[in-house]
Amino acid sequence: MKRHYYFIPGWGFSANVWPEHLVKHPVRYLDDESVDKMSLDLVFPISIIAWSFGGLLAILLAEKYPYLVEKLILISSQPKMLEDDGWAGITKTNADRFSKKLHESEDVVKTMFLSLIAFPDRNLEMRNRLSTCMKKLTSSGMLNSFNELLKSDYRNQYANLECKILHIINERDAIFTQDPTRIKKLNSNAHFEIINSGHAGFLTHQKIYREIINDFL
Repeated sequence: MKRHYYFIPGWGFSANVWPEHLVKHPVRYLDDESVDKMSLDLVFPISIIAWSFGGLLAILLAEKYPYLVEKLILISSQPKMLEDDGWAGITKTNADRFSKKLHESEDVVKTMFLSLIAFPDRNLEMRNRLSTCMKKLTSSGMLNSFNELLKSDYRNQYANLECKILHIINERDAIFTQDPTRIKKLNSNAHFEIINSGHAGFLTHQKIYREIINDFL
């Protein structure tokens, strides 16, 4: 049976941040911030690869189309990104710090954001790729969307997903931490791979990513 594969980028990035050769199959790109506006060919079974905040949209899609979404790969992502009463995530201190930075110049915000995404890698080529793939957003627009994302809590939706789920956790992630045990308690279909990389590990550790992703798909 024919299948389709989709990639959803992280917040603030366009879909071309994803290296095409990581997946053996052609990948379609979903580069919209609203699930309702996404154009899906709802005929064949689909698998979704989602990075960072893009994983929140992927979870909503999997819930909306349970009869179509077969597999979900969440890279540096989980159903709630902000920490909460034993739930690991972006610390409230870091979230407040970043929100305050969003009131400063766009260049300052961009530089700080790219540093967090790229950490711990200092490869200039990789940072240039991330910079090129960043969307043009105003500070006010970034602040509004960032705060909305932090409020998002899709743990209930995630718990009801019936598709196979793979979390790729980057243990040197400077954005947030994840607790596989807590995530697994929400949904027994979840599986985990832990990589010694930063938030954008799919750029810095492409060989291992390619192996993990294609084995799962």
